[in-house]
Amino acid sequence: MFKSNKSQVKGMTTLLFGRLIFDKEGKELVKEDEKIKERKELLLQIINYRKDINNLIKNSKEKRFVKEGIWKFAGIISKDDYIYAKLGKKKKCDEMIEDGTKEDFCLTSTEKSVTSFLLIDLKKNIIVYESKKELGEKAPIEIISSSFNENFKKSNITLKINLITNKQEIIKKIKSFSKISKIKLNLVPTNPHSTDNSKEVDDILQKENIKKLLIDAQFKEEGYNLDKSDFIKSGLYLAQEGYGNIRITGEYEEEKTKSSKEKKKKPLKQVITFGNVPIKRDISLDYRGKNDSNIEKLLNEILNILKALEDKTNGK
Repeated sequence: MFKSNKSQVKGMTTLLFGRLIFDKEGKELVKEDEKIKERKELLLQIINYRKDINNLIKNSKEKRFVKEGIWKFAGIISKDDYIYAKLGKKKKCDEMIEDGTKEDFCLTSTEKSVTSFLLIDLKKNIIVYESKKELGEKAPIEIISSSFNENFKKSNITLKINLITNKQEIIKKIKSFSKISKIKLNLVPTNPHSTDNSKEVDDILQKENIKKLLIDAQFKEEGYNLDKSDFIKSGLYLAQEGYGNIRITGEYEEEKTKSSKEKKKKPLKQVITFGNVPIKRDISLDYRGKNDSNIEKLLNEILNILKALEDKTNGK
């Protein structure tokens, strides 16, 4: 049994967002009118209180989680277009606990659990979840995708979840470079749809029936100009919306202090990986079982994120 932390009743928490990308042998997973129903059925085979998550992932690339404790989904609420649940990690530990019979505090073996709320919007293919240091920032999306892929390995159905990233921070980092020397893009078509920001590249992927687009761009001496290349910028936005990954290699100029004896140098090169710059939202959630309130808040946060992705001025 999972024991809740009674001191954690209501308070601020940090949310992260991810884009769910389903694939089956390079083709569309299901017919358009059945997508939501089938995705829900597949996900509920994993997001299930009776599912042995540790056994599923013990031989996967995320097997490191097994050593951290026992993982379990609980408190599951499934509606037509969303799944709401908690992901918990239970771990044995020793604590000094009061023993009234001995009139003393004694070292006692006990169990502790940490949980994270999560909600998957099946129409928009977006997951929102609590990011907790005790679980790991990406633990919920890594546990879900790894469990899903192990469970459906023989069916050749795969799930990848990419973090939706902070465009403002990424553009800020890019513009701080004196030169951008390399950009690597790994992009997939949008589902359900692109924004105006990512439309140029997504239209090519959709029109040419491209499953995955890989670009390894190495620029000439002057480097990449963010303000001139609409194609690359469209790809950046596509990845930012959760439809791929990008690695940007940039260079800094040497900085000198006023003192001639002291020199402060920035790294000559730095790599930005989009997944390391996630968009975050702080929100107050209720831990006393008021699920309707939490669900409404999480659904609203997804809408807010989608509005931010549509914003053409965001990050400029």
